[in-house]
Amino acid sequence: MPAKEKFRDMTKCILAAVAVATAFHVRAGTAVLSGADAVAKFPAQLRDSDAAKLADARWCELLPGVEYFYGKFLKLYNKGREDVSVIRVDYRKAKVRMEFVDNRANGGGNRKTSDVAGRRKALFGVNCTFPMWYAKMDGKVVKDGHKEGGLALNDDKTYEFFDASWWKKHPNGEGWTDVFSTEALGLLGGRQTLDGVSWGSAPYTFMGEATNGVLCVCVVDGRTPRSEGMGYGTVHTFLRAFGCFNGMCLDGGGSTTMVVRKDLLPAGVNELQHVSEGSAAHWTMNHTIDNILGRERKVCNQLLFVAEGD
Repeated sequence: MPAKEKFRDMTKCILAAVAVATAFHVRAGTAVLSGADAVAKFPAQLRDSDAAKLADARWCELLPGVEYFYGKFLKLYNKGREDVSVIRVDYRKAKVRMEFVDNRANGGGNRKTSDVAGRRKALFGVNCTFPMWYAKMDGKVVKDGHKEGGLALNDDKTYEFFDASWWKKHPNGEGWTDVFSTEALGLLGGRQTLDGVSWGSAPYTFMGEATNGVLCVCVVDGRTPRSEGMGYGTVHTFLRAFGCFNGMCLDGGGSTTMVVRKDLLPAGVNELQHVSEGSAAHWTMNHTIDNILGRERKVCNQLLFVAEGD
């Protein structure tokens, strides 16, 4: 190959590498709001109320249409300290889609959420639901368990929160590719249907739906001096503050895990909560506290958000 052609090809490779590095830098360098600026991003009910003392916060955009909120509450709903992370997704506009993964399909076992997220190239995700609850993945029933409230979804980004009456119209999740039922659907059509403390104040993974296809996916730390944890009532009251009219608790306790791909998180996000390395590709955004192992717990399934087209 002539020297000029070699030089031209080498130049193209260098420019391509620079472009990739620049794109990464732009994402990794996305501004992080902190202090009063980040607190202002939270709903007024969570920052200006006697029932919620939001002491400090972080906020950033992970992707267009996807925001990350972290709040350090000194008092939430006249109770104790709480550390809460929220990923707010404009699901109709953001170039992401939900993917339900049950690791028991085809004879598999429990896996860490961070590991599954890495294997499925997820942008972010959370642990999902109890082992004994109903689960359907890729059109096949994995577990024919408790058929209570839950979420149904298809690859075309359609989804539906449902209660126990839904099964009469959709036996075995008819018409939906992926379905899971959950511990507590406590908010449906704007009506709070559950109250109390469930298993007691605990770490929890929970999610809700607001208007115009906006989803809020959340975790709260718990059972530690720095964060007490929530119960059914506070979880769903918190979701309502974010405008959610549908909401549910996923699996909580030591299973509670939220992961975000590392290249989506700009520097400065983890100054308060001290996120940890869940895997080579993902950070865990909460303190995973498996009661026995003291680290991230392996669980049976996950709700992931992947890039459209993947």
